[in-house]
Amino acid sequence: RADIKEKTEDKIRNLDQFVKRYQGGLMKRVLSNISMAAMTLLLSCAAANAFKLPDTGQMLCHDLAGNVTSCANTGQDGAYTINPISFTDHGDQTITDNNTGLLWQKCMAGRVNNATCDYPGNSVPYLFNWYQATGTSDPTYNPSGLYRNVCGELGTGWRLPTNLELMSIMDYSLESPAIQATYFPNTVNCLWTSLPAVIEENESWTVTLNGGINFTSIIYNPCGVRCVRGVQTTQSLTDNGDGTVTDHSTGLMWQQGEPGSMTRAAAPNYCETLAFPPTNGYTDWRLPNIKELVSLVDYAHAIPAFNSTLFPNVFEDYYWSSTPAIFGGKATGQWVVASFDGELANGASGTSTYYVRCVRSGGINVCPATAPVMIDTVSYLTISDAYDSATDGKSVKMQAMYFPEGALGLTRNIDITLIGGYDCGFISQLGGFSTILGSITFGGLGTVTIENIAIN
Repeated sequence: RADIKEKTEDKIRNLDQFVKRYQGGLMKRVLSNISMAAMTLLLSCAAANAFKLPDTGQMLCHDLAGNVTSCANTGQDGAYTINPISFTDHGDQTITDNNTGLLWQKCMAGRVNNATCDYPGNSVPYLFNWYQATGTSDPTYNPSGLYRNVCGELGTGWRLPTNLELMSIMDYSLESPAIQATYFPNTVNCLWTSLPAVIEENESWTVTLNGGINFTSIIYNPCGVRCVRGVQTTQSLTDNGDGTVTDHSTGLMWQQGEPGSMTRAAAPNYCETLAFPPTNGYTDWRLPNIKELVSLVDYAHAIPAFNSTLFPNVFEDYYWSSTPAIFGGKATGQWVVASFDGELANGASGTSTYYVRCVRSGGINVCPATAPVMIDTVSYLTISDAYDSATDGKSVKMQAMYFPEGALGLTRNIDITLIGGYDCGFISQLGGFSTILGSITFGGLGTVTIENIAIN
């Protein structure tokens, strides 16, 4: 929106008191002879760095006229399947996102908790203002006599989601609602997030089910609420010193420089043919999908909403994603993200030029189907198998990928080191980490040292 660019920096408010932030970094702790409370704290901090970003759900590719076409050599979103959208319905009105590990309300707050999440009677509210949704006191919109803390009323740990968290459950192959109604039925068009807007005063971010886009709304307006449980994940960016930046929270590696503006057709081709850095460069670059591009936005800042220290030459404009915008049952354009505040828009015209930032898998391997764990020269399929075979003093090496271990028991009387972040050949570490999806039980008289591993 053009009016955003005209607003001055003095309207930008410091949101540190609103946004709970976790600093990134590699987990390197000796987990021995410590209390279970301390153990829980360590694992919670590690989980803040692990966010397996789901795919957008888009599996088709389109030409500039919006017609479905072959995905071969297009570089479009539909050409890649990395982390397919996956949910588990627990049958108790909660849904787990099997990629992120976050636990969601099946029915929106205030709805009838049945299979179809029916509308309640007129006496029961199911739309709330932002003060009520967040439990923020306000004499007019959330007064003491009628105080509401919608997510807090569900119990400990329930909260409003961030922009990225709420957009992570969207399905951008769908139009309206842009969410899988089997798991999240009867959802209203507007859902609150926890994040106040930086530029617009008295507004906060929402996500609309009409396309899955985000926009700001006046905080006393009514919107729906879908609460979430789980550790809030925030960026953990590292300058790799070679023209690339790694976000350890997602495992994505980003192009640091600015190649300039280009058309919708040229953008994916540029990334697909990029070999960077110039010396021994990676060749698996691609145009990011809309969820990946949103993950790079820091909604606590604006003008730009990208990290200006690590991306110092950000253009105050829109950046292309590889995800088509579906309206009227047809791809009418391609989603773009505004660098000045992180809002989505439809880059509809085939002749429009916007900016590009390429991405690759970074610290998360896409390896051939080989055993991803190794002790010395012996390979294993799981961490559990390797640990059970290990002898005292050994190091268990893991590729930089996700390990769905479930319940991992480290209870033997041996000293062992678990080291994550390795490439496919176990030769070097990628600057990323390995992520264990599940729980870990510690016991016995041995010492377990963990390096470059996140537990989600």
